[in-house]
Amino acid sequence: MSHVPGWYPEQPGSTVLRWWDGYRWTEHTQPSRTDVDVLEFEVGPEKNPEQFREQVQRAAGAAPAAAGGGLFTEPVLVVNQ
Repeated sequence: MSHVPGWYPEQPGSTVLRWWDGYRWTEHTQPSRTDVDVLEFEVGPEKNPEQFREQVQRAAGAAPAAAGGGLFTEPVLVVNQ
């Protein structure tokens, strides 16, 4: 089983992350960030998509959209030709 591409610690407990491209380790490294808040969302067939949408909106600080939005409640792109 192969890991998905991403940043991984060089060694357990390491403060240096190395990029795994899905096939091999690359020369790209970066310091590990321990001061960043990590947001985790679980989505799967047994999870409620509505709950996921609410989690994303809450994390982004956005208000939930009203159902059945219209011209005055939804963003509108106006194009003048």
